[in-house]
Amino acid sequence: MKKLRRLLFCLFVFSLSFGGVVSAHTEAETAESVGTTENTGSGYSIFIQKYKIVDFAKIAETMPLDGTKVDQVKDADGKNLDPLPGMSYEITRVTPIQGASGFEPVQGDGAFHTTITTDEKGLAHAGELAQGMYQIVEKEHEQLKDVMEPVIVELPFPQQTGEPLNEVYIYPKSSVLGTTPKLPVTKGPDGKPIPVVVDEKGEIKKLPQTSGNIGTAQVLLWILAMIVTMGGVGMVSIHRKKDVF
Repeated sequence: MKKLRRLLFCLFVFSLSFGGVVSAHTEAETAESVGTTENTGSGYSIFIQKYKIVDFAKIAETMPLDGTKVDQVKDADGKNLDPLPGMSYEITRVTPIQGASGFEPVQGDGAFHTTITTDEKGLAHAGELAQGMYQIVEKEHEQLKDVMEPVIVELPFPQQTGEPLNEVYIYPKSSVLGTTPKLPVTKGPDGKPIPVVVDEKGEIKKLPQTSGNIGTAQVLLWILAMIVTMGGVGMVSIHRKKDVF
């Protein structure tokens, strides 16, 4: 009987110990799983949609400024703006400067920096960003008249009403260089192009001659007038000679 009691007691102790080990192992796996989920990123994203803007003042009222997505931006005349590919943007995670105004890049494990470029649809994307503040800097390009001022974006992006945005859309306001109109090319009698004079507004001051025959016709008229004049003088001289004889 005593041996049986000892055996049952050992089995009871063993079951308690084994259950504790299993429970601890399960809790450790759960904690590891949670930690892994937290470290894989929060799913925040920044989208940059760049359009070909000639004059921002004319479309300022139609350009979204609250970070929301729109399918298409139109100009003042209701026409769809053309996308602008090949524009690059630097995105850097920043933090407020302690005791001063402005921001500085985050250092250490939380640092983040990348460069994205717009595709044929004028869209660039940076995803899997951690919560925090990011500075967006537009890089200079030969097509841009000037670059936009650096923008600070907070993720998630606060809204006046409703939930903050996890996906933020930025629409750079920088304008592109205007296209130079082609001036008319005309040629003189010698076949060489005649230079066109343009004023400060880009308007042609005086149109050049459009035909090389004008100058030739003037010369012919001048020669004809000289012949007629010389003929008239000759006829007068002949009549005077007849009167003398």
